Order: sequence, then C-alpha cells, then structure tokens
Amino acid sequence: MKDLSGATRNLGQQVKLITQTNTDHAAGIGRVLERLKDVRSIVDHNARSVHESRGATADLLKHAEALTGMLPNGAGGRRARPSNGSNDRA
Repeated sequence: MKDLSGATRNLGQQVKLITQTNTDHAAGIGRVLERLKDVRSIVDHNARSVHESRGATADLLKHAEALTGMLPNGAGGRRARPSNGSNDRA
C-alpha cells in the first residue's frame, strides 16, 4: 500500500511538471507567433514599397523620355546614329 501511495504521489508530481512545461511551451509559441506576425507585416510593407518604387521608376523613365524628345537633335547626350545603316563602329 505504501508503494501505491508513493507511486500515486510521484505520478501526480510528474503530471504537474508536464502541465507546467506545456504551459511554458504554449506561452513561448505565442511569443513566436507574435514575432512572425510582426515579420509578416514588415515583409508586406516592403513588398508594397517595392511595387510603389517600380511604378515611380516607370513614371520617371517616361518623363525622361519625354524631356529627351523635347531636346534639339543631337543634344540628348547621345550621338546621332548614322543614316547609312552602319553602327558607326570601326
């Protein structure tokens, strides 16, 4: 009977330890989940910023092309291409 009582007490202690460990793990997992949500939010923000930057870059390119088209011939910073079809390379 003494052995049974000791075994029952030991089992109760082990269950208590397991319960505490599971509670600690659950709390840790909750913190990890919150950090992952933070990371996801940052990644989403960065993706939106990249998309906006690409749009702005495309707009800048269009404006640069329009401004270049307004310059007099040969003033666009590029040499005029030869009209004979050659690429003007030696």
